[in-house]
Amino acid sequence: MRSSREELDSGRKASDGGERFDPRRMIKALGWLLLAASTFSLLLFLYAAFIIRLLPAPSKEGSPLLAAIREDQYYHLLVPVTVPVAVVAVYLNWFSINLFSHS
Repeated sequence: MRSSREELDSGRKASDGGERFDPRRMIKALGWLLLAASTFSLLLFLYAAFIIRLLPAPSKEGSPLLAAIREDQYYHLLVPVTVPVAVVAVYLNWFSINLFSHS
């Protein structure tokens, strides 16, 4: 009887066609998908927080969504407030992994 690790290493038959299932290929594709989604999210945030303020004011007949984003006072403060919280979260993550690995 083969172990599950041997099945992953040797590849399994896919249900459609005769291609072999390669978990490394799937992980790489998911990594690229995560990178693309995070890049899109960053660009959307930068537009909402900074770039829209540099553009001329939309007309009265324009999109109410763009006008609301332009007049909002929240998004440009989000990054300075998020950075210290992220630093604390990374430190706590490192600390918990350190405690787990040395116990």
